[in-house]
Amino acid sequence: MFTKPSIRTIGIDVHKDSYTLSTYCPETDSHIGEITTSSCSKMVINYVKKLKKESGPNVTVISAY
Repeated sequence: MFTKPSIRTIGIDVHKDSYTLSTYCPETDSHIGEITTSSCSKMVINYVKKLKKESGPNVTVISAY
């Protein structure tokens, strides 16, 4: 079964002790999630992996600082 490719963009607000990640879906013009986590790159990677798993195999994740 073919699934249409989709995009998720993540904006990251970086502070000394925390990161806030906000996710947007341009296809639906909607904000689909936001988390605040410790300032650890591993937590960002885990969030992206979770987002990709929830969004399906044809999702492209774009992130900006």
